[in-house]
Amino acid sequence: MLQRDPVYAALLAQLVALTAPPYSVQVVSRGFVPWDQADLQPAIYIVPKTENTVSKRGMPNTTLFAIDLYVYVRWVDNVEQGVTALAQTMDAVGFILDPLGPNGGFHSDNGVVNNLNGLAGVQWCALQGTAEISGGFLNKSQTIARMPLEIMVA
Repeated sequence: MLQRDPVYAALLAQLVALTAPPYSVQVVSRGFVPWDQADLQPAIYIVPKTENTVSKRGMPNTTLFAIDLYVYVRWVDNVEQGVTALAQTMDAVGFILDPLGPNGGFHSDNGVVNNLNGLAGVQWCALQGTAEISGGFLNKSQTIARMPLEIMVA
């Protein structure tokens, strides 16, 4: 039986590593917060988008979680500073979630994967799709990225 909360908690636990040195993320949290209400930045918010469950007779269900990671970086001095800091934060997210990064390395039929540190049922967790980036056009001091993520659970 699918247990959603442990999946989101394991993802949160991996991303919380970005609040420790050498990273500079101030907040990692579940649930959407608009950029103009996110007081502490850089910030990452985990936002569930869709779930697609496939059922085959005699086999366990598989569910594909589609999740958006909202990355906010406010800058002070100039737009270049903000865009650079956003890119560095996105790189850090990619590193933490990468199958060959610190949380990956599990060898499966799908190759090397990040399975959220061996959480039961998790087949893989990966950034998947096109990231949308606003490079400093909001409020003349805000950069934002929406990074799509998928998690397959059986």
